[in-house]
Amino acid sequence: MQATAGENVVRGRLIVWWVIWFSLIAGLCVQYYFLAWPVDTDGPVEANTFDYFSLVPLAVSVVVRWFLLPNCTNMPVAFVAFIVGISLAEACGIFAIFLAAAFKDELFVLGVLGIAQFAPFYARRFATMRTS
Repeated sequence: MQATAGENVVRGRLIVWWVIWFSLIAGLCVQYYFLAWPVDTDGPVEANTFDYFSLVPLAVSVVVRWFLLPNCTNMPVAFVAFIVGISLAEACGIFAIFLAAAFKDELFVLGVLGIAQFAPFYARRFATMRTS
């Protein structure tokens, strides 16, 4: 059975969600590999305010993923929520690279997990909804 033009458009949009999700995870891992430098100190590194500041965008992305995104009614609105939430999750990993010294590795892993929670398995439900 041949897919209709509308089904092909929805399928194409779902592929875009997956490509964006995968590219952000891969990009964050590549950035961490090439830009994160080891901390050279004689003793333990003390945590500063920037280390904890990195958790704020991650917390907002969790709220977007688990409270805002499930309540979206159409694909364009959900896509905007997806982009905003996944970008905030990536911000935690990027802040880990540049700002955090004491918890760099932990914040990077939290950033990757924050992006991983946005895996667009849920986006399939928009295939049956109206897309405009």
